Amino acid sequence: MEKENMDTTQIPKTPERPQYRSRKILLDSDVYCPYSMRQSHGDVHCDHDFEVEPNVVQSTFAIWNCTICGRAVRFDVWN
Repeated sequence: MEKENMDTTQIPKTPERPQYRSRKILLDSDVYCPYSMRQSHGDVHCDHDFEVEPNVVQSTFAIWNCTICGRAVRFDVWN
């Protein structure tokens, strides 16, 4: 396609939807080992949204669940 023949017609703007900003896991690497991450369930292609605190906390691991698709992300505690 040549640049001279490109259509430069302006696309009319649609009303703006509120911007949704997903929250990612802010891992405390002093407590949890980032190399131990395991994922299961949910949608792999989701733009995941996680709560600040994990949903499950045990003495050896913690699990965060995506609030959109339910994907579980697990990190082990450092030994």
